[in-house]
Amino acid sequence: MRATQNQKVYDYMKEHGGISQMDAIAFGCFRLSARIHDLRAAGHLIKSERRAFRSENGAGYYAYYSLAE
Repeated sequence: MRATQNQKVYDYMKEHGGISQMDAIAFGCFRLSARIHDLRAAGHLIKSERRAFRSENGAGYYAYYSLAE
């Protein structure tokens, strides 16, 4: 049976402690916020936080999600 993207995101968070959009893109998930929404609707407790980044092109924030279970 092929895992859904929701399941892949959930499994990744369990294995690595959390996930960012860059992590999700690595396995072909381009709509991470939609997957997080689906997982929350299914009853999973997921924390979100803003993390800062800085690079030679500028600075900003990105979302990082982790399980609160």
